[in-house]
Amino acid sequence: MPSADLKRFKLLKRSPAGKITVQDLTAEAVQVDGAHAYTIVESQTGKLPKSLQARRVGDDLQVFSDGEPVIRLEGFYKSVNGNTAFDGSGELFAPVTGSYDSGYALVTGDPLN
Repeated sequence: MPSADLKRFKLLKRSPAGKITVQDLTAEAVQVDGAHAYTIVESQTGKLPKSLQARRVGDDLQVFSDGEPVIRLEGFYKSVNGNTAFDGSGELFAPVTGSYDSGYALVTGDPLN
């Protein structure tokens, strides 16, 4: 399966304290930090891709845009990374809560009990 152009996207990471860091994508996978939230934005616009999908692959979360793999969040579903989240809506990264209405859901690495 062909992968998306990594330079087209940036990875946003939100710490439990609310600090947001922006990371250029330089590899097809990154190791997640527990209790952090992640999302992908387009490099040029800073906005969410229009077609963003996510799929569980073992303990990882594979993120796609337009059906092409963008990034694999390694260890996303490992129990030691509880409270880890992938935000396909942008809400966790919005300056004003409720400013997005994308229809995408929040995916968490927390197991359902």
